[in-house]
Amino acid sequence: MDKSITINFHLSDVDEWLKVLNKKIPSTLNSDRLILKPEYGSGYIQNRKLQEGLSVSFFDLTINVPTILSRTPISENLCCLMHFHFSNTEIEASINDKSVLFHKQQSNIHFSSSIIPTNYVVPVGRPIKLLHIWMKREWLKNYLDSKSNIYNEIVEDKPIAFYGSFNYKLNIISILNDTTPKGELLAKIYTVINDLFVRYKEVQSNLNNISSQDLNTILSAKSVIEQSIPKRRSIKELAQNSMMSQSKFKKCFKKALGISPYQYHLKLKMDLAKLMLEQGQISVKDVALSLHYSHMSNFSKLFKETHGYLPSDILKT
Repeated sequence: MDKSITINFHLSDVDEWLKVLNKKIPSTLNSDRLILKPEYGSGYIQNRKLQEGLSVSFFDLTINVPTILSRTPISENLCCLMHFHFSNTEIEASINDKSVLFHKQQSNIHFSSSIIPTNYVVPVGRPIKLLHIWMKREWLKNYLDSKSNIYNEIVEDKPIAFYGSFNYKLNIISILNDTTPKGELLAKIYTVINDLFVRYKEVQSNLNNISSQDLNTILSAKSVIEQSIPKRRSIKELAQNSMMSQSKFKKCFKKALGISPYQYHLKLKMDLAKLMLEQGQISVKDVALSLHYSHMSNFSKLFKETHGYLPSDILKT
């Protein structure tokens, strides 16, 4: 095959999507597993249904033909998709007419509803590992708090879009595969969904708040903060690396994430402290020291301001 392929589809149902792919590209569809034929590439897409309205798809493939996946928007939020990018291969995308580059160091999460148009340019000859979580409207309505903003956005058919990078809580998803036992898979998928919905609430559709160039710059800085949580990165350092003035960096960070760089880093540290203490194999003092707090009283005060209780209270339960 020499010509490029454009695959047009709607975000409504994972089974229908696999059928569309099967018709468009040389492949074999065996129930819920799509296997690529050699003339197109190698590898597979494996779908697993976890609950009625909740499915997960694993991608492990390499293609030999230039391909564009073009998702046409529809008028209703029939489905939402969480896209997780694990490989070093870069994928160019357009989400709601804004350019995004997916790779490990910057953007590797995309969450959107059926109303949002997207285009993915799939690179040739490069290994691709992805995970998709498909959530149908009725499943989401049963899962979400009916008083939440995202619930209302879904039922009122408003456009929903968010993209960003992994934090330490989401690293659990990178070890999942199509052979992971269903119970373990479901538990970890729930953890990931919960965390993403919290982040979405904080950001509130960042695609509409900031230019794509500035947003990509801020997401890169955000990733730097997340990859070295114990170490404090100064605003001066982050701004210089982002090629922004300090005032612009702080303004763009707050606009993109709804929180200041200092507050974001502090929250990451306190969340990590809570996780370490809950594992029950380390003292409060050692947790504080590992996060570069030399004064226990200061650490305990910040922990309580974040979580509503003292770090020592975790060890008492």
